[in-house]
Parts: sequence; C-alpha cells; structure tokens
Amino acid sequence: MKQLFLSLIFIVLLTTAHAQQKQEVSDRFLKPYARYMQIDFSAGTNLDMISEQDTRAGSSLLSARSSGSAPFVKATFSHFPLRRAGWYGSFQINFYDEENTGLVKSGLIEEAMTALLKGMTGPLTSMHASYDLGVIYRIEHSRWRLHPKAGLGQFGYLMKKEGYKANNEWRLTYTQKAEPLCLNLGVSGSYFISRRVYLASEVQYQKPLQESKAEVLYSTGNTETSKVSRRISTAGRCVNIGVGLGVLISE
Repeated sequence: MKQLFLSLIFIVLLTTAHAQQKQEVSDRFLKPYARYMQIDFSAGTNLDMISEQDTRAGSSLLSARSSGSAPFVKATFSHFPLRRAGWYGSFQINFYDEENTGLVKSGLIEEAMTALLKGMTGPLTSMHASYDLGVIYRIEHSRWRLHPKAGLGQFGYLMKKEGYKANNEWRLTYTQKAEPLCLNLGVSGSYFISRRVYLASEVQYQKPLQESKAEVLYSTGNTETSKVSRRISTAGRCVNIGVGLGVLISE
C-alpha cells in the first residue's frame, strides 16, 4: 500500500512538472493560430523543368538558360489575419546567364541576326526576377508552422528583346518575350528559435500559364520576304527549394 501511495505521488509530481514545462514553452513562443505578420529572407536553388521538346523547338530562335539549376535569393512577406488562413507576397531573383539563340541559318539573315543580337544584349545580365501573390492555409504548433500555399505571379525566364537592323535594301526585326504568368504551388515551414525569430524553409512548384515566343521578320522594301516564329509552353516551369531566416514584425 505504501509503495502504491509513493508511486501515485511520483506520477502526480511528474505530471505537474511536465505541465509547467509545457506552459513555459507556450508562454515563451507565440501561440498557434494567433494574428501576426512576418517577413523572411531565403536563398536556394531554382531547378529548370522546361521540356526537351520545347528546348528543341525553341533552340533556333529563343535564348536558353546556361544551366538547369541556378541560385536565387528571395524575400517573402506573410500576413495571418484569420485563424486558418492568410496571404503572402514574395519577390525572387534568380541568377543565371542566357545562351544566345542558334538563329536561322540562311545567309544574310544569319549574319544580320548575329549582329542585331550582339547590339541588343551587350553584356548579359544574370538577374531574372519573379514575384507572386497568394493565399496560405495554416497548420501550426507552439514552435513550428507548416503553411501550404497557392498563388499567381510572373517570372522573367528570359530577357525581353526587341530590335531591328536595316539598310537601304532590307530590314530585319527580332522579338523575344519569355515572361509568363505562372501558377505557384508550394509549402513553407517555420521553426521558432525565439518568440520573434524563426528558421524558414520552402519548396515551390511553378507552372507557366502563358506561352513564351520569339519571332524573326525579314523584309525587302515594303514586302515581307520571310517570317519565322516559335512558341513554347513550358518555359518558366521550375521548382524552387530554399532555406533562410525570418522575423515577426507584428503580433
């Protein structure tokens, strides 16, 4: 009987200690599903998922990424006004160079196109920006947060190019546009190391909703002699994987 009594006391003390410890953790960190705003900064890898078919189809006219994976930096602002939902906005810069188009091999057109592109691009910039805005679903605990999200945005997959070259006999015009509207689906995770500071991670899939295109128009006098165009649907399809650090800016 005495041993049973001592065992009950031990269980009560252990339960009380655990409850106090849990309360201390709860008091030290922001309560789950509270209203707050946060901003985080992350870096990671952007994985290009353009289809091989589109790569082959566009190679004669469109520029191409120099590599299938590229580093990026990103800033994301999130606001949680509702218990189970919130919204976010993000801005991302991807770093990669573009390889010039193979062009259409047809004598004078090829020479003119080579000169035109060289004059248009000059030193290639490696910065390609994207942004998106969307909604968040909240799954939260005392120290960690899991946020599935969906949004719409725009991705500057390739540089926008518009220009022409001409003389007294002919005129050649070239345009390239690869800045599609995209659907973004992903999930972000946060682990709080203090009441206001957290470790951030995110995986995001990006699907283009618009085609990218390039066009060459060659004319002599006022007559259009030839026109070549390419359209591809998967330019801008990619996966972003990043980690970083964030802070609560309001609670």
